[in-house]
Amino acid sequence: MSQSFQLPPTPMGKGKFALYHLILIYLITIGLYWWFFVPKPFSWDMLLQPHYLSYIGAMHLIFGCSLLAWQAYRLKNGYAKLHECSEYESYLNGLFDSRERNRPAQNANRLEVVRKMRQQNTKARSTTEHYQQANYRMLMFSIFVVCLGSLFQLTSQLLS
Repeated sequence: MSQSFQLPPTPMGKGKFALYHLILIYLITIGLYWWFFVPKPFSWDMLLQPHYLSYIGAMHLIFGCSLLAWQAYRLKNGYAKLHECSEYESYLNGLFDSRERNRPAQNANRLEVVRKMRQQNTKARSTTEHYQQANYRMLMFSIFVVCLGSLFQLTSQLLS
């Protein structure tokens, strides 16, 4: 542990996007695709043409892969923050075990400080774990989008 532990770790930031933001962005990109690439006299059988299915599949794959990369980055940062909280907890355990037993007044102050630092560390850990669960849900949505894009690509290949 080359790190100096003077203050407890800060909680992980929430991030700017929630799952409903990603679903909204997903629906907007589908709408923009529809607006620009689908001809104006629209019929549903046009979507079954292989080149339209291929475009839709590629759009889903690109969107899903970019979401996967972003979520992998967020999950990596979350695991690093959880590791930092674990190291800090072991540091606090070392402080608690190595206190001097000869001076009870100083021990009381030290124990109070350690208790407050432990509470802050627990809060940072629980906040980070909550955000990690949200990141997992977004990761599942990303995997769903990639699978949907793969299904569109497979269908376009089967129809051509």
